[in-house]
Amino acid sequence: MILIADKSDRLIRQLKRTRYSHQEFVRLNSYADAVRHVRCNTIHAAIISKHLSDALGYELLCYLQTHDSRIPVIYIAEDSRKESILSAMRGGARDFLVWPVDANALEESLTRIVLTFPPKEDRSSNKQGSGSSRKGSTPKPAFPDAKSNPGCDLDVSFLGDFKVCVNGNILDHWPSKKGKSIFAYLIYHHGKNVRKDILTEQLWPNVFPESARNCLNVAIHHIRQLLHDAGLMPNVIILNNESYCINPEVNLSTDVKRFLNHWNRARFLIRDNQIHDAADECEMAVSIYQGDFRQGDNYDEWTAIERENLREIYLEVLENLSGIYSSIRKYETAIDLCKSILEKDSCREKVHRRLMSCYYLTGQRDHALRQYRKCSTILKQELDVGPSAETVELFKKIRNDDRDISHKLIQH
Repeated sequence: MILIADKSDRLIRQLKRTRYSHQEFVRLNSYADAVRHVRCNTIHAAIISKHLSDALGYELLCYLQTHDSRIPVIYIAEDSRKESILSAMRGGARDFLVWPVDANALEESLTRIVLTFPPKEDRSSNKQGSGSSRKGSTPKPAFPDAKSNPGCDLDVSFLGDFKVCVNGNILDHWPSKKGKSIFAYLIYHHGKNVRKDILTEQLWPNVFPESARNCLNVAIHHIRQLLHDAGLMPNVIILNNESYCINPEVNLSTDVKRFLNHWNRARFLIRDNQIHDAADECEMAVSIYQGDFRQGDNYDEWTAIERENLREIYLEVLENLSGIYSSIRKYETAIDLCKSILEKDSCREKVHRRLMSCYYLTGQRDHALRQYRKCSTILKQELDVGPSAETVELFKKIRNDDRDISHKLIQH
């Protein structure tokens, strides 16, 4: 079953022009209807347009990641800006297209995200031996079952030190740094085919192509052998049309995916005003973030963007958590969180305001006034700007010992 989330029927029209037109699909034009459908039915893939009738498609993309992150999603945006692509991929999209989408582009994208598309079974016939499903049997899904559990156990940590665990045992004898980097890249791009030339250009940029390919083949061989010796299936890394990918039968878990799932759940709970549950999800996300993405492996250029993106999300998690604790009058906890945020990014003026308010509401007026001075100095030194009107207004209230500092000021 393909879920198509689009407020118009343009995607349906294009899908009918592809070789996947025989697949079962349902088109829904709103976030609310799509969520209700997913909760009650099994879907095997989704195509999501940026604009739905009641929300942005990105919200549905994030919801699917929290519901079942193994459902492959094609996200269709209005533009091809780098920020749009990164946002979609960070939200969990397997592929990214831009309007206007033609049938050929949609067909190629579906082919990239799904392994097999067997024809839809004829459920009107129950004849045995005819190739149709037998009475009482479960029809084979058109997509790999998103809830299947093949039984393999591979857990990879990217946040902080890079670690790979097979059945609970850490792999600590990598054949080479290059091999470790290749495996990290393939795991992080799990669900996608990575061309050989992309790997060779990243890891052997100044080597002749033929020599680079030989180096890559040797590295892949050693990785496969290492994983097989550790107890995994022999074909963890699959070669298909000059591209490598991680075998989808591997039961894979990563700390990045768990971190993002908790953060996405927290966002939905905050939106629904379920503050205490949102705090629990934020706390789980914080506990998973053991350090920046592949810290210490700065020689891999591709990690720089991901490191910055995930670090920014981590600071968002802390910022939201500090807002939650301040709103329920746990000011000391909020103060500690604000300090942690400012240690990592001292220019977050909103956090300075929250810290000022929490100091004041715990009877530390002098600390609140000093924090305003710190904020002003940092903004001038780092950004060559002064504090905003909101910050100045809060400072004046604290200076005048105005007891009417509302929680709205704390949160905003």
